[in-house]
Amino acid sequence: MTDVAPFVELRGITKRFPGVTAARDVSISFLPGKVHALLGENGAGKSTLVKIISGIYTPDDGQILFDGHPVRLHAPVDAERRGVAVVHQHRTLVNDLSVAENLFLGHLGPEWSIFRRDSLIRRAHDLLAAVGLDLDPATLVKDLSPAAQQLLEIARAIGREARFIIFDEPTTSLTPPECEVLFGQIRRLQARGIAIVYISHDLEHALALSDEITVLRDGAVVAHEVGLKDVQIVVRHMIGRTLDAGYPRTRTASNDEVLHVSSLRSSRLNGVDVRVCRGEIICIAGLVGSGRTELLRAVFGLDNFDSGKITLKGAEFTPQSPRHSIRAGMGFVSEDRKQQGLVLDLGVAANLILGNERPLVRFGILSAERERKVVQQAIKSLRIKTSSAKTKVGTLSGGNQQKVVLGRWLSRSTELLLIDEPTVGIDVGARAEFYRLLDDYAAAGGACLIVSSDLTEVLGLADRVVVMRDGASVAEIGKTDMNRENLLRAMTAVAA
Repeated sequence: MTDVAPFVELRGITKRFPGVTAARDVSISFLPGKVHALLGENGAGKSTLVKIISGIYTPDDGQILFDGHPVRLHAPVDAERRGVAVVHQHRTLVNDLSVAENLFLGHLGPEWSIFRRDSLIRRAHDLLAAVGLDLDPATLVKDLSPAAQQLLEIARAIGREARFIIFDEPTTSLTPPECEVLFGQIRRLQARGIAIVYISHDLEHALALSDEITVLRDGAVVAHEVGLKDVQIVVRHMIGRTLDAGYPRTRTASNDEVLHVSSLRSSRLNGVDVRVCRGEIICIAGLVGSGRTELLRAVFGLDNFDSGKITLKGAEFTPQSPRHSIRAGMGFVSEDRKQQGLVLDLGVAANLILGNERPLVRFGILSAERERKVVQQAIKSLRIKTSSAKTKVGTLSGGNQQKVVLGRWLSRSTELLLIDEPTVGIDVGARAEFYRLLDDYAAAGGACLIVSSDLTEVLGLADRVVVMRDGASVAEIGKTDMNRENLLRAMTAVAA
């Protein structure tokens, strides 16, 4: 038992919404100077608790205590005044404002004047130095890397004298080296006595960082462990069973090339060579800014390229547009499924057939019966969890949303799938399902080219890995030589 009193304590917290209880009698204590991982599948109740602690939701039952005293939070400003800060998965920074303006946004008051500007700039320098950022405070946020933006969020929390910081999926857009920088900052905050809540679907990272964990399932606490480092035990707590092998491999690669990219160059690409055969899953690894996403966009016809050659199914192919590529048998799954892959206010059915209506049209009219068959088959084969085909896709979990995007391409004759960051924001159970679908697709003769920042995912999925750096492909690593050390060395140009 510890003698340290909790900074924040939840006692019997319950939160109900129409038709669902999002939090059920939850009791958790968060201690100063400790990293507490809050884990669970999508829909387990993590986001609800974060919103309760940060003053967005008011619980229906139970108490919130700060420093041992019951409080009632009516708005986020109430939580902020008590020292709560949230570093969100999706940045809350304003891209067209400067670093300094973002640091003090909402807290400028009369100080932001020509007479006090110098003192605020000095304060900005101090906050940036506290998180290891050497930046000009006048720099626009849109010119910062994802890692720098993440550290800027932390600096803003420090500037508001936060005593309790919640990190919600902080590593989704960071590369492994950038993650290590972030983890170093979290440990420094911990050493200062700040209470840390860490939420992530990357269980290895969460367990490595945390002093204790709480696992939620269906809105209730199902486990609390101190010092646990065994991922499989956490998975069993999360989903109520031991997870099957996460990376199935029933596919057999052939020598039949579906895609061959040779010396591709553009304003962001500096000579890329990639080949993908039927039955293969090829992963592209590299740091943010290495040109990974730009490669997929060029192949799919979203971006132009200046020189080089794309061969598709044995014939030279120059994509004129995404529509041209789709008709040639390609599919593209964007990293940002909510903004670029789905229409959140439309139903599951409408999203599944989006852009694929032509085969369902009869005599100039969309056949309701044909649509129903295609949609029901996709929902069944992909195991999409939805109460109805008409359910708005925006209400589904991240894993089910990603299945809808994938289902759109699998319901047509797609021979090459280009996928950017396939499992960002998807929990461990849904990831296993998604990997099964990809393996099934490749086993049936499909070809996959996947960009992923998750090296565990790359090592588990790939038949071969192409490493990119500075817009160029710099290495191809086969299965026998595929390990984390070799990937990181190639990604960062560290000599053996």
